Amino acid sequence: MDHTENTPDLNPSKAAQKQARVVEKFVGVMLWVTLFGFVVMVLRFYQYGWGVVPAIQTLLAMLFVAALLLRKRFPMLNVFALAIAVLIGLSLLGVVRFGLAAPTLSFLAVLPIVVTVVWGVRPGFLTLAAAMGGTFAISRLYLNGGQLPIIDIATYHENPVNWFGFIFISVVSSLLGILVAGFRLNYWRETNAELVAETKRRMASDLKRGVAEQWLESVAEAVPGVIFELELDNERKGIIRHISPGCFELWGMHGHEIEHDMDSFRKIFTPEHTQEFRDAIFSSETTGKAWTGRWRARTPQGEEKWIHVSGRPHLNKMGLTTWYCIALDVSNEVRAEQEARRQTEIAQQAERQKSIGQLTGGVAHDFNNILAIIMGNLEIMLEDLQQGDLREMIENCLEATERGGELTQSMLAFARKAPLDPTVLDINDVTRSARNWIGRTLPENIEVETSLLAGLWPVEADKSTTISALLNLILNARDAMPDGGKLTIETANVRIDQDYISAKDQDLRPGRYVMLAVSDTGVGISSATLENIFDPFFTTKGPGEGSGMGLPMVQGFIKQSGGSIQVYSEPGVGTTFKLYFHALGSDSVRPEKPRIEISADQKAKAHILVAEDEKGVRENICELLEREGFQVTAAENGDEAFKIFVNKPTFDLLLTDIVMPGNLQGTTLAKALRGDYPNLAVVFMTGYASEAAVHGNGLRAEDIRLSKPVRRKDLVKAVTDSLNFGTSKLQ
Repeated sequence: MDHTENTPDLNPSKAAQKQARVVEKFVGVMLWVTLFGFVVMVLRFYQYGWGVVPAIQTLLAMLFVAALLLRKRFPMLNVFALAIAVLIGLSLLGVVRFGLAAPTLSFLAVLPIVVTVVWGVRPGFLTLAAAMGGTFAISRLYLNGGQLPIIDIATYHENPVNWFGFIFISVVSSLLGILVAGFRLNYWRETNAELVAETKRRMASDLKRGVAEQWLESVAEAVPGVIFELELDNERKGIIRHISPGCFELWGMHGHEIEHDMDSFRKIFTPEHTQEFRDAIFSSETTGKAWTGRWRARTPQGEEKWIHVSGRPHLNKMGLTTWYCIALDVSNEVRAEQEARRQTEIAQQAERQKSIGQLTGGVAHDFNNILAIIMGNLEIMLEDLQQGDLREMIENCLEATERGGELTQSMLAFARKAPLDPTVLDINDVTRSARNWIGRTLPENIEVETSLLAGLWPVEADKSTTISALLNLILNARDAMPDGGKLTIETANVRIDQDYISAKDQDLRPGRYVMLAVSDTGVGISSATLENIFDPFFTTKGPGEGSGMGLPMVQGFIKQSGGSIQVYSEPGVGTTFKLYFHALGSDSVRPEKPRIEISADQKAKAHILVAEDEKGVRENICELLEREGFQVTAAENGDEAFKIFVNKPTFDLLLTDIVMPGNLQGTTLAKALRGDYPNLAVVFMTGYASEAAVHGNGLRAEDIRLSKPVRRKDLVKAVTDSLNFGTSKLQ
């Protein structure tokens, strides 16, 4: 800022006006004085004729009157200067006429002082030089005899009128000096008072401005962001000025760095956001409205942030558009919004899968009951028929029924309702067993590599479904490498914390897990396909080549087992599927109870209570068991079965469906009966898994669970194995 702005000064036009008023007052006073002197000097006219003094008085009076009359048309200082010049000339003329006796000599002494007071020292010296120069020239005339006074000095001094004229001229000249000095002194006093007032006003203004600037600096430092001024130059390039102190904290650059290196500052924003930023500014310049935007930026230190910027335009003194802007770090708000959207999407996806799972599970459950009736009757028909074409047709029907059962199992697995028989497993053993037979299913141009961690933690999962899930992933990897490649199976112990769960959007509990990974170097999976690979019946294979239930079954199984599945894929590079099984403690291996083989006679004596609400399934199961030699009693539901058992507690085994109408379901029926008969053997049949969990609902680890539809051999084996654990009657 220029220091001259703080120097108090009066307005030049006001000073000139004030000085003109002073001169005008002086001229007015001198007018009255000269008029009075003119009246006195009129007597000289009769004595000496038209002499010098009356002439001087007359000319001065005429001059002052003209000045007063024409003061609005001519500057008073100019008139005053003319009056001074005339007065000097007339004073010198008086010296020419009277010599040293001229009363106008006093004017020549006073006028330089008057000029000095009004215009300054230099004009005063010039006036003195003119007066003395004229006097010296007149003195030469007298000394050389070229000029003589018009009067006799002795006679001149004897006339009282001459003395009066001399006194008058002396008084007028003195009065001229006194008035000019007095008016000038008053002018200085008034000016000084105005200067003092102006100084005080400016000091108060500077103090107020200093307080305001300090307040603005405090606000700029307190704002959680950056305040700055943005300007477009003549080349339409942005220039940032007046940046608040929070610049480095927000952008990772100091204010002077941005002001001198706008190119580096522009690189902070991503290219697409830089263009949006420019478009917003140009639109604001056109419309004159404020602009606002939210853009992603990366600081020179590599930190990524979301910046909210807003600005209001105005025209500066140069006619260029300038914006007063504020920039705020809204990274936390953006992350919160993204997290809220992500959680909403997760909830929507979970709700969608839940709805699909309920629909799929319900359809599969009902279809299983239908298949159970068909399969049971086909097996009875097959037993009664001799060899022939009809028997072969029935066997084909049974195979088709089994395939239908496998399809419903996949549907139930996706719905997390597949009947599972969890046991303690070593995933390395499962992988080794799979390694032995996958060579027969893979072409020679696919290399298989295993990386199995020694000391792998045990897990609890259904063994057959685990093998099925692994096989499904291996076959998918094979199909992804039609031209060959490398397939890798890996196991590892991992610890998963809450941060990992939050980052991966996993429905898991923090703890220890065993990872089973299957990787391939195939074609990879596109991002669009990745969003749908776990949807039921979704497949990228051709018609008849895939059911679209493989990966949904794997996902449903691993989640039902308390684990998770992750997929990583890059088109053209390959894909990796990772299954996470919840690891057990070192004391989780359950000791097996010794089996007691029962004889054929004991088997024939066994009495089985069957509880099944589906009439066709109930009749079919009873028929199959009776053909095996068992004694069978049937009940339509759990309530009826409980009454039958209580009235005749001679049953060795309870074979019950889990889901039935009435108060007592399969699990609650078993629990109620075991309250009085703890050794009662129980076999459960179901199309769901949520009712057949190992823990809860009164089920025991040794209880056998059958998934509908059930083949005759599986049913007989389950009953026999359950009875082999021993009951009070058979031991």
